Amino acid sequence: MQKKRFNSTIAIFAVLALGYFRPLCLAAGPPVVTLSVPPAVAARAFKKLLPLQLPPIKGLDGKIRLESIRRLQFKNHQAAFITTVSGRHVRYDMGAIQVDVGTVHLSFHSLVTIRFDRARSILYVKPHVTRRNVQSTVRGVAADLSQLVTLFNGVEYPIAIHPLRPLLADIAGSRISLKAKIADIRVRRDRLFIDIAPQFEKEALKR
Repeated sequence: MQKKRFNSTIAIFAVLALGYFRPLCLAAGPPVVTLSVPPAVAARAFKKLLPLQLPPIKGLDGKIRLESIRRLQFKNHQAAFITTVSGRHVRYDMGAIQVDVGTVHLSFHSLVTIRFDRARSILYVKPHVTRRNVQSTVRGVAADLSQLVTLFNGVEYPIAIHPLRPLLADIAGSRISLKAKIADIRVRRDRLFIDIAPQFEKEALKR
């Protein structure tokens, strides 16, 4: 489900960022269309993903999900934002003992490193979280959970990126299909770039 929702967001980028795209021709490959997505447009698209269930985190049991992303900024190979995370039935493993935390609500600054494996079509994201400016509650009461926040650090999460659904059009007795594959995803200062490799196919319609 999460993979489908992420790829749906890529499709949303394609619609929202039409004013920013430009065709490129790679020297060693087929032509691609590059979407240049500013932070404000990306933030609107990311909202379509949320809330998002997070994968298991070592040392932390329970249902953890990402609720919101605010103040999104793009840097070279990184995205910075303030994130809000909630958890239910949370247990914090401290080695010798386990602390039953229960229902938690966390808000903190995140810096996420982003890289795309073109050969495998996998997007890897690695969060870097500090204990600065952590706001947290347990069962609705303010509590210091800054140590718990550091458990999100240094883990690289893979997200499989699938080809976009084909677009079909019937023109002058022929059916034209447009298939598109994500060729690259990268982050530079103030922009998220998504390279899309289109492939056109033509089929005569039966009369």
